[in-house]
Amino acid sequence: MMLKRGEIMKVTEIGSRGLMFDFEDGETTLGQTIVYLIKGEKYFFLCDTQTGSKPMSLVKDYIEEELKNKQLIIFNSHYHWDHIWGNDFFEDSIIVSHSKARDNMIENAEKELKENSKFVEGKIKIKYPDITFDKKLSFEDEGVEFIYAPGHTSGHAICYDKKEKIVFVGDLVEEPIPMLFDKDLDAFRNSLEYILTMNANTYVTTHSYIASEEMVNVNLQYVKAVIDNKKTPEKILKNYPDIETLDKFNRNNVMILKYENILKNSNNNFDGDRFREELYKEMKIDKSKYDSSVEMIASIDKDKLEKKLKEKV
Repeated sequence: MMLKRGEIMKVTEIGSRGLMFDFEDGETTLGQTIVYLIKGEKYFFLCDTQTGSKPMSLVKDYIEEELKNKQLIIFNSHYHWDHIWGNDFFEDSIIVSHSKARDNMIENAEKELKENSKFVEGKIKIKYPDITFDKKLSFEDEGVEFIYAPGHTSGHAICYDKKEKIVFVGDLVEEPIPMLFDKDLDAFRNSLEYILTMNANTYVTTHSYIASEEMVNVNLQYVKAVIDNKKTPEKILKNYPDIETLDKFNRNNVMILKYENILKNSNNNFDGDRFREELYKEMKIDKSKYDSSVEMIASIDKDKLEKKLKEKV
């Protein structure tokens, strides 16, 4: 059933106890983004917290009466700013994430807040997870599990509603292809393969609504193509002819990440931000010409980029 809440937020009931809060493109500073809630017997489980107190106040208004007698568990699927900025809004909540996600937040959250300040909605105070896990954290009586599933980031995890067979995959699955922000593509492939073995009824994503099993497979085939340094499968290109920029970004970004890791392992004082600034400067890239870092990185000639990276190592 589809429910309307003014012109700000759309709410969709998923199964018998799930609510998908959809902030559509143009309705928030970020654009189309999903926050997912599982209504358990003792706990409510809120998957990610969007961009601050403003969108989270809408979620709170919607569930406030039911929430009075429940403990709220906030699950951060990973550390990126558009998933954690509303953490501080719900008082007395317990925040859960993978241990690497918490480490990533401590390292990057304040920097990302400065870099993406134009997306701030309401008051923001960075709040880190209270509880972390390594492989899995289960609420057995509620039939809810948080499962480590790296790929989008090194600390990415998913939330599985075992009773309804609904899995919140966060940014692990996107339409038409995923954005690659981590060097470990083998882990990404393994996570997508694992998701397919779950035989879930529904795959809820953060930025692509509800994904089909076919879309999970499309993401998997794409990741495999990048791992094997092969062209993007023709079927994907045929169905999504506008992915050229994102594809080029992914392949160039993964290449940069791999060389950064080599330098990081040999230099304890390695500064990734400084490395990239120097790299772009040496390649005579004018950042002011591009609307986003995705467009800028996609514009770099792959062969020239690889040659320059080899020189720096």
